[in-house]
Amino acid sequence: MENVRERGQAKEHLHQMLTEKIEMERQQCNEMERVCEELCQEEQAEAARQKQIEDMEKRIRQRLELQQTCQEQIAFKEMRRQAEKVEETFRQMMMAKFADDDHIEQMNAQKRCMKQLAHKRAVEKLLEDRRQQYLADKEREAEERAMEQERETLRRQIIEEERAYSGKMTLNSDEDFVGNFQKRQADIFDEEGWGDDE
Repeated sequence: MENVRERGQAKEHLHQMLTEKIEMERQQCNEMERVCEELCQEEQAEAARQKQIEDMEKRIRQRLELQQTCQEQIAFKEMRRQAEKVEETFRQMMMAKFADDDHIEQMNAQKRCMKQLAHKRAVEKLLEDRRQQYLADKEREAEERAMEQERETLRRQIIEEERAYSGKMTLNSDEDFVGNFQKRQADIFDEEGWGDDE
């Protein structure tokens, strides 16, 4: 009779221990779920904030690009005016130099006219060569800027992909932990205590 009572007390004690452990595990599981939910909410809020920042940056960038376009148009007109002024100065200087080199003032009217026409063609050829060289230089500079922008875009893309991958791995790790935690079960009638679901 004494043994029966002792076994009953032992089983009751085991039942109480397992019940307390189940409750503790349940509370821990609930806490972990709460933490994961807060983490998800924070990530969603951060994504929303990031989108707001990106939208604002896009609007600012568009305004700056518009301002830059207007400024570039004004600058281009001024640059073209200055270039025309420089070309005219160069043209007059070279015409005077050629005239002096060939002593056209000593020629008769017909020869002088023909020589001046030849000088004009030579000067225009020099100016055209200068223009072509200028355009080639500008084209090379534009290509270098485009390549640099491509490298910067690729660098930012790699950084964003790494950041997204790291965030995803962290979230998956938390979800796996909670999932494994929930799988653990206790059988209060099993004196072995805890068992794993198969």
